[in-house]
Amino acid sequence: MNNTGWFLADFPDQNVIALPYDGQEALEHYGYPTWTDGQLRSSVNDIEHFLAMVMNDGTWQGHQILQPETVTQMLEPQFPDITKDDDEQALFWVYKSGLIAHTGGDYGTLTMMFFNPETQIGTVILMNEASEQLQEAIVNILRQVALNEQTAALFTDVP
Repeated sequence: MNNTGWFLADFPDQNVIALPYDGQEALEHYGYPTWTDGQLRSSVNDIEHFLAMVMNDGTWQGHQILQPETVTQMLEPQFPDITKDDDEQALFWVYKSGLIAHTGGDYGTLTMMFFNPETQIGTVILMNEASEQLQEAIVNILRQVALNEQTAALFTDVP
């Protein structure tokens, strides 16, 4: 993951980092003290490689990155006694309607990453604009493309 970092200083060329947007207005890059809970900057390729590695029990392009047991622990519900229905919380994953997902966003950004462990199909979406209208449009497109109630259910609570 050569195009991933927590801080602007992690990128020798900061011009490769997408600016967050509020509608048509570009925002400045920003940070906050709780950076580990959502300030990761990454390329869609890096995140896709990460998701593929998770979906393949820690293996990516023939290389064992994580032990299968580590991936299993990452995907296990951490607090099964306090979760509701099928909306369980793993290390940073949510189980919802048979899918395993991670969604998030901050001012001017929106992220979605999910996969179906049965079909081994996954999706990564990174956006540098997070208006409600755009979120709604993306969710509707995903629902139409997926033509699947499982996937539609995942996006009922998009941030």
